[in-house]
Amino acid sequence: ANLERRLAANRFITGDRFTAADVAMAGNMGYVMQQGWLPKRPGFEDYVTRATDRPAFKRAQEKDQALAMKVPALAAMLQKR
Repeated sequence: ANLERRLAANRFITGDRFTAADVAMAGNMGYVMQQGWLPKRPGFEDYVTRATDRPAFKRAQEKDQALAMKVPALAAMLQKR
């Protein structure tokens, strides 16, 4: 409930500016919602979209994916998606 209120009042975790807190939180929130461990609430989904639609986030995600593909166990897991 606290996080939901925080995100209803602010664009990002610490306010209106994207910070390291958002780097840590957004990807994880997206993942746990995808797994069903966190309810998909509109405020959570909007926040994850705001944070992960940033060009720098997308570039970092592409680099992360490329590195993961070099690890056989991770590559096998990612290819199943």
